[in-house]
Amino acid sequence: MKNDAGLSRRPETGSLVSGLRVVRVLWLGLAASSPLFAVEFFRYESVRFYLHATIPSLVVAAILVVGTLDVLRQAVLQGRIAPRGAIPSLRQDRTLLVLLFLLVAWHFVGWARSDFLLLGRRETIKMVFDGLTVVAIVAFFPRDSGFIRRYWKLTIGSAAVLTLLLLYQYAFTFQSPFLGSDLFSWTNSAKSGFVWHLMTPLVLSLCFFCCRGRRVFHFVPLLILSTALVYVASRGAWVSVGCGMVGLVLLTGLRTTAQHLLWLGVAALLGIAALEVTVPGPLDFEDRMLWFLDPSDCEMGEDNIDCVEETGMRTIGNRSGLIADGWECFRRAPVFGIGLGSTAECFRGLLSPGGQPRTNLATHLDYLLVASDLGIVGLAVFLSVLVCFGATLVRSSRRNSDSGNWVAQGGLAAFIAMLVSMLVINVYTTPFFWLSLGLFYVEAISKRNGESGQ
Repeated sequence: MKNDAGLSRRPETGSLVSGLRVVRVLWLGLAASSPLFAVEFFRYESVRFYLHATIPSLVVAAILVVGTLDVLRQAVLQGRIAPRGAIPSLRQDRTLLVLLFLLVAWHFVGWARSDFLLLGRRETIKMVFDGLTVVAIVAFFPRDSGFIRRYWKLTIGSAAVLTLLLLYQYAFTFQSPFLGSDLFSWTNSAKSGFVWHLMTPLVLSLCFFCCRGRRVFHFVPLLILSTALVYVASRGAWVSVGCGMVGLVLLTGLRTTAQHLLWLGVAALLGIAALEVTVPGPLDFEDRMLWFLDPSDCEMGEDNIDCVEETGMRTIGNRSGLIADGWECFRRAPVFGIGLGSTAECFRGLLSPGGQPRTNLATHLDYLLVASDLGIVGLAVFLSVLVCFGATLVRSSRRNSDSGNWVAQGGLAAFIAMLVSMLVINVYTTPFFWLSLGLFYVEAISKRNGESGQ
């Protein structure tokens, strides 16, 4: 392309500062560090704000600062807010940005309505950061397909390396019956959140392997991440990944999804064999595979604690009780909600099926949590944001169903898996969720603009 003086210039890619080398380096740094969202180390804990900051969160903040400063610099030098062609690219994202602004604003309303300001402040700060993460992606992420693929390849490789270290620690050093999320010490906490973060690189590695010629080297990350999926022993994660792949074929008619599921099964079986050989003693995933549904002979313990607390196997029955309690909290203020962070406190006044006070204060169902905290209004805005993301991803995947675009296929499958997982775990304010959605959205928009000649 040439400007008015006849000199060649680089074509715009849609991002406000897509050509800024520092921003590109920061995005690649985020790709390499994003798996650290899933683990319980390298975090800064803030007791005052009841929050923690991770390395990838700091990288996102740096991208926002550098990108904003560059836009201001251009405004001073050129007399306009951004290079020609940048503002129209943001205008095509205005529906998403408006809905996202409404969701963040409604969290402030929920915080004001909450009787528990500390919890409300924590969730509001998290949602503000999530919204800024999406804005950073829409405004500053380079919109060319080569860079997007490079980003996700680096994420997959980084996730595989980190997961391999965790597998070694828990299988050989700790000889643990399950996979935890802390590299330096054995832990039984946050397993569901850990495997939830692994689902996106796992699904993308599967699509990459199947779409790029099924090479042995490409199979290694898939094998590592599939082994972790089995070892963490989360039935919800197993169902979520399966639903993601099935949803992909239902929405796009992708005939090769059967091959995807076959290779996922092969990787999982190889992972099971490796775990059986290397880890002594019984493994948690064995019971969960045997009793995929709740055991029928689970009885009360001697200290009158519900057997779900002792075996961890009756999660379906336990969570049905949590749903009933969440519904009771929702009924107290169905339109505007009982206030951000108030559902956990509402649970404190309710009894478990065994007649004891609730020890589990999470709904394990994000949609019900949003409805209870923020009411029907907040739930409608939240679902509208998800629909906006989902419609864009479905259109992109259908256009690229036969082109071997593994990012489009993996993005839609991961999106479906995350939606399903939100039926069994509370994760909607986690930064990685919004980071993934924003990146998949930008990839879909970039493909659409390329096809239309923009």
